[in-house]
Amino acid sequence: MIVASDPSAIPQARVAASRPPTRLLVVDDHAAVRAGIRDVLADEPGFDVVAALATAEEALSVAERGGVDVAVVDYQLGGRTGLWLSRKLKRLGQPPGVLIYSAYADDVLAAAAVVAEADGVISKAELGSELCDAIRAVARGGHRLQPVAPWLSEALRNRFGHEEQAIFGMLLAGIPRDEIAETLGMSAGGLDSRLWAMLRALESPRAEAPAARAMGGSRLSAITTTRHKSERSSDMRSIKRESVPVVIEGDGVEVRLRDEDGLSVGFFRLPAGADLRPAVAGLPDDLCPCPHWGYMIKGRVRMHTADGHQDFVAGEAFYWAPGHAPEAIEDSEYVDFSPTEEFRPVIDHITARAGASA
Repeated sequence: MIVASDPSAIPQARVAASRPPTRLLVVDDHAAVRAGIRDVLADEPGFDVVAALATAEEALSVAERGGVDVAVVDYQLGGRTGLWLSRKLKRLGQPPGVLIYSAYADDVLAAAAVVAEADGVISKAELGSELCDAIRAVARGGHRLQPVAPWLSEALRNRFGHEEQAIFGMLLAGIPRDEIAETLGMSAGGLDSRLWAMLRALESPRAEAPAARAMGGSRLSAITTTRHKSERSSDMRSIKRESVPVVIEGDGVEVRLRDEDGLSVGFFRLPAGADLRPAVAGLPDDLCPCPHWGYMIKGRVRMHTADGHQDFVAGEAFYWAPGHAPEAIEDSEYVDFSPTEEFRPVIDHITARAGASA
């Protein structure tokens, strides 16, 4: 019998076997790809695939129960994206590492992954040993994020304000969210809303990235604040006001709100004189950080911004950019569409302030 007195002589396979396996969650809405990745990872020593799922919602439900070290997530998940799932996973009590893969693992996706707090991005062309190496790096607390390309750095400076640039830089440096919020004097909810806005601005059709690189980044300025075009079903639907639940009510104000596949549909009634500026105080710049699209049914609403105000009247369609607060000049009604993930924290903030003053 040979006894090794030097620990370095112990075979590495035995050392690896003594460690607990890395528990993996695979998320891909394509059944064949999902099964293929699951099989590759299940055959790899030191990996334990705890679940392989098709939707972001299923994955979030599993991860909430704990027991996941690294989530391996496709960028395209039908009605959601891997970036959406990454932000949700990173807010769990025991957040897993997140590795996003895509057929278009380009510079813009890498930047969006930083905002989504993902730990790595990898190309679908590397779903073999490179994927396994990336998983091990993320499981050890490392990152697999490519440096921000010079053309994209310049485009981000043109696209984002000073505060957003600071947030991006601190995220890139690995600074925790609570420290970022404290440094910038923002509430946790305010930072969360700002991050969703930044993420939406970066989520553009992947086909734009090659053109953007060829034009030195100028195409990024065309990335609007509309949500990334996701796969949608071909069904059509109508929504009646009475079927939408009331979320805010009192003093003549009524707000009805319902989520439809990530888009909040709202019906608003504001009596003349209703001023929501005090209600949004405490949000970034004391203004609503969420964009809104809609149609004025009745009355006149004055939208206050940092630069002044503008009135919107019955019969007009509108777009309200982030950074506004409404005041009803006349009894008013309007229908409103906004990204749920950005508007929900605003509604929560308003109702919390109303509860505190009651």
